[in-house]
Amino acid sequence: MKLARPNFRPPIRTPLSIRRVVPSLALAAAAFAGPALANEQLVLRSGQIGGAPGAYGQLDDTITCTYVAGCDLPLAPYRFDSTHFAAASAGVHAVICFPLPPWAWPASLPSDPLAQWINWGDTGPHGTTSPGSVLYAMDFQVTTVGATTCSVNLDWAVDDKLGDPLSTDPNPSGAFINGVSLDSGFGNSSSPHAQVGVPVHPGTNTLYLYQRDTGCSDAGLMFSCTITVDAPCENEVHTLRSGQHNGAPGSGGQLDDLIVSTYTPICNTPLSNVPFVASDFAAASSGFTAVICFPLWVWPQSLPNDPDARWINWGDSGPHGTTAPGSALYAVPFVVSSASATTASLELSWMVDDQIGDPVAPNPIGAYMNGVVLDAEYSGGGSQHVQSGIAVHPGLNTLYVYQRDSGCSDAGIMFSATIRIPVPCGSTSYCAGDGSGVACPCGNSGLPGHGCENSSTTGGALLTMTGTPSLGGDTVQFTCAGERPTALSVVLQGTVQISAVNYGDGLRCIAGSIKRLYIKNAVAGTVIAPQGVDPTVSARSAALGNTIPVGSSRFYQVYYRDPIPTFCPNPPGGTFNVSNAIRIDWGF
Repeated sequence: MKLARPNFRPPIRTPLSIRRVVPSLALAAAAFAGPALANEQLVLRSGQIGGAPGAYGQLDDTITCTYVAGCDLPLAPYRFDSTHFAAASAGVHAVICFPLPPWAWPASLPSDPLAQWINWGDTGPHGTTSPGSVLYAMDFQVTTVGATTCSVNLDWAVDDKLGDPLSTDPNPSGAFINGVSLDSGFGNSSSPHAQVGVPVHPGTNTLYLYQRDTGCSDAGLMFSCTITVDAPCENEVHTLRSGQHNGAPGSGGQLDDLIVSTYTPICNTPLSNVPFVASDFAAASSGFTAVICFPLWVWPQSLPNDPDARWINWGDSGPHGTTAPGSALYAVPFVVSSASATTASLELSWMVDDQIGDPVAPNPIGAYMNGVVLDAEYSGGGSQHVQSGIAVHPGLNTLYVYQRDSGCSDAGIMFSATIRIPVPCGSTSYCAGDGSGVACPCGNSGLPGHGCENSSTTGGALLTMTGTPSLGGDTVQFTCAGERPTALSVVLQGTVQISAVNYGDGLRCIAGSIKRLYIKNAVAGTVIAPQGVDPTVSARSAALGNTIPVGSSRFYQVYYRDPIPTFCPNPPGGTFNVSNAIRIDWGF
């Protein structure tokens, strides 16, 4: 049996459309970025030679393409696959265009005047450009170690469309990263749009843009794309794949460890005649364990991006060359450990016989998170798509995938899902004893941002943090400077931030479960911890009985001996002082 392709509909001819995205990436990324972390940012633009705008008729030295030169034709009658992206990356260089008169094409992008028009084969200073649909490829390098996601902000002008015109067409989104479709906002009739949580990796990545010709005369694209790479500790990542047994890829006839389903064992029949409701998802979650299939000879043996995935269906009947027909709703549970989780991105790759989602209503979309329907791009035959901003919560969540049988012979699905949950991480200093807030016990204000002044008149102790507060790779290190020269010092961790209260000669702003993480003697008034053989901050906290959950905050101060009783007598003072405080938001 042949794997189903999405239905292809002839394109509709429409006039020139210009799409713009107001630069809003900083706002889109704000929920992901911790205050102490800097994000790598790259700007990609069309029409460049040697990093500067080129001249009309020259070849863009960073952009290649594959194309079809006929007017009003799609580049492919089905969803792009790896061969299309490989052809674009290995294709001819794009040509910098003469823009058509201002009444037709804008001369520049307001957000980026350095971008210029390109097409697959401009024919000179003539007032027209070659018609044709084009898939452009542009490489970019990610240098952030451990990078997993980025934000994409695209500003473009196009003749005629970015992506195919209709949402039911095979490639309605005109933007892809590493061959994975971005959401449909980068398409035919989008409003200003940016997307966060897009998967990337360290090293070479590729942006692909699909310019669709529908007007039968001229064709071209001008764009500027800002890519902001998320700091690596921002994501809790779950990889869910079909066909696993005892934690490893299984073989035909074995039961899947994780995936259960509800099904109808009747060929060419939907699972339900009405849109799915809570009882359908509950039935899937408490249903029968999925069976790992012997793949048919016409089925791909593996997923290109995840060779460990395997075919499954609701009731494979053995090493026989056929699998049981029927439609199934599969439930794949996973546990979110981040205490602050609210959203996630989902990258889903699948091969299916016959398709995910019904061909038409009532359930045309084949992917759901916690019973909530996802993008329309999660439908049809084998493909790959990523969606961000999906609602999740701490604890148990469930991805549902609906495999629809429409061929009356065999049925099965193979998929791999990567779920990335943004977890803010970083640090913020607070509780200064500099007179800007609560007064120090004896009016002994320190320097701006420091703790209260001490008897050595250093301006007060200043606690700072370096490193990454990631529970998967904790490199946090504290430095407390401005203490007395050899002061005995204790690094404190609390679970609660409170308003400043008197504490010896200084102010305390942490409470809850307080742990003494490190005890050190200052050297020339400075303490550094952890260092040498010291355990990491998160490991030390766990050893003291306070394991830090992903997405939670902890609060830190250093108190140190100041034994001069006449400096700030008791009451209200004492024989010790305190630094400012730091709040740390711990990432994955």
